Amino acid sequence: MLKQFSTLLAILALAAFVHGQTPVLTGLTPPSMLAGAGATTLTLHGTGFMAMSTVRIGARSLTPSSLTSTQIQVLVPATDLLNARVHLVRVESNGGAVSAAVPLPVLGESLGSGSWHSLAIDCNSALYTWGSNFSGQLGLGTNINVGVPTRVTGFSALAAEAGLGHTLVVATDTTLRSTGLNASGQLGLGNLTSRTSFAAVPVVTGAIGVATGAAHSLALLVDGTVLACGENANGQLGLGDTTDRTSFTLIPGLTEVVAIAAGENHSLALLRTGAVRSWGLNNVGQLGLGDLASRSSPTATTTLTNVVALAAGGWHSLALKADGSVAAWGANVSGQLGLADTTDRSSPTALALTNVSAIGAGEYHSLVLQAGAVWTTGDNTSGQLALGDYTNRSTFTLASAPGARMPVGASAHTAMIGPFGIPWSAGNNTYGQLGDGTFLVNPLLVPALWLDLTPVVLGLSATLPSTFTAAVNGALEHAGHTYLNAFSADPLNASAPYQGPWFGLFVTHDDLLFQIAIGAPPFVGNLDALGNTSASITLPLASLAGLQLFANSTTWDLNLGIYTGYSAIAAYTF
Repeated sequence: MLKQFSTLLAILALAAFVHGQTPVLTGLTPPSMLAGAGATTLTLHGTGFMAMSTVRIGARSLTPSSLTSTQIQVLVPATDLLNARVHLVRVESNGGAVSAAVPLPVLGESLGSGSWHSLAIDCNSALYTWGSNFSGQLGLGTNINVGVPTRVTGFSALAAEAGLGHTLVVATDTTLRSTGLNASGQLGLGNLTSRTSFAAVPVVTGAIGVATGAAHSLALLVDGTVLACGENANGQLGLGDTTDRTSFTLIPGLTEVVAIAAGENHSLALLRTGAVRSWGLNNVGQLGLGDLASRSSPTATTTLTNVVALAAGGWHSLALKADGSVAAWGANVSGQLGLADTTDRSSPTALALTNVSAIGAGEYHSLVLQAGAVWTTGDNTSGQLALGDYTNRSTFTLASAPGARMPVGASAHTAMIGPFGIPWSAGNNTYGQLGDGTFLVNPLLVPALWLDLTPVVLGLSATLPSTFTAAVNGALEHAGHTYLNAFSADPLNASAPYQGPWFGLFVTHDDLLFQIAIGAPPFVGNLDALGNTSASITLPLASLAGLQLFANSTTWDLNLGIYTGYSAIAAYTF
């Protein structure tokens, strides 16, 4: 009898393991991951995990490699670690019960683009802004346009997006900051007063992502709900009406959201299950609902399944599926859907693309990432396709060599993260939005001048760090600086030889970042010949205007070069 009772208990325990109650997810190891990392093992801790459970990273379903009632291990694919963002991780039992989400931050450099201005967050969560500043959207306290990335102080940033004239940021404490144009209440501050410096958005906490339209804003919270504010003439706030809001307001009935996107006047949400909701203006089919009727509440795009990422252009939309395929819909006047024609689509239409790992959209152009290379299509009147010309395309065309990630589009420029976290851009530069300091339109990718705020000009002689090595991949390694940025001499441009300046390496010492800015041949010295030890370099005063270091693209040795276009060696606090 005792043996039978023990057997019964074992059966009941097994039944509980297989068909138990709602799983409880309490933590993750590691608690965060790095953008650009390869596939990485994630351990989930909790209780009530059951046999045949699956794990959701955002909307992607993963099968555990090991599973007990208190611990699950999964391999997070490299494609989900390409870009800095916050994934929501959940455990789903085979019976349909789902745990509450735990955030998994993916840390590293990230980009955001407004219509005419640009944003970047570095690997230390510092926010940089540049470009058009007519409404104070750069948050620098002025209305002056800025042609190079300039650091915003006062808070650390987790995510950032920009609209026509406003900027919205998730701070690392999960609160929101906003600045710029506020004519429709898009800053979420409870008023219509525009600002030139970032202001804390009241009440909102637990934010992990933001999206911005021309004059409306969305915020994704860790509980999977979405808030909206700003212009609502076309129902783009999803609140069931067309009344503007000056404060962030909860969108009713929208739950389990893992990602959001916003076009000029429409909005998209990706659910945990890989389903998509859309709302707002639909005059050219940008909602993907098979008609041209606008919606003021989130509506299911029933033909879309297994989606893992969304992108919204001005009047078109893209969806990336778990199998690496892409669907597009909406406006196509410039060929931005990549369907080899200029006919609008009101329903999601499959593209002839495979193995896509990231997507992006500008006002009238689109971008995809395949094997680390960016392909572009659509409007190219400002050279925003990065193809070296100004001719529109209606099919995706190779725009960059491998080594890129996080492609983003704006009104008339394109940006991406290049090797070692450096922003590269092409297209309109009237307001300095490319960040290269020139204000000149460029149809080829150029690197932004990744500078800090407080340059310290050194004297006629400068001492280099005593310990540094050139790694195989060209990154400069230095003890104590895990996230050190370095520049590659190899350009991203695939369509034509790179004609612009070569970026040099960053060298750090005593918590100073020595940016020995931009360089071009000829080489006049080789630091390896000095044995990679402490070296004092003395040059005539006239030559100090261009003292630089840059990487030799073949051997990755550190080289000393002369270039006359920039100021003396400068040190920047990191």
